[in-house]
Amino acid sequence: MQIGDIVYLCFVVPTCDVYDVLELKLRTVENGWAVGVDTHTRQAYMLTDDMIDKFVFHTHGEAQEAILRFRAQNEVADVV
Repeated sequence: MQIGDIVYLCFVVPTCDVYDVLELKLRTVENGWAVGVDTHTRQAYMLTDDMIDKFVFHTHGEAQEAILRFRAQNEVADVV
């Protein structure tokens, strides 16, 4: 990841039924972490390396697929 890259963050709050994909532009990239700014709201979010490919993706499509998995996992947990 480099400064200026666009990444997509899965914003998940199951207790509030919030499953959203945020488009972030990276403003700071350091060893092990980065800060991305939402392109619409300008809210900053701290990202860590262990979030990559779990909550942070390089394409919107990958993030959407992850959101569907998060939602399905939560629906299964509600049933059990």
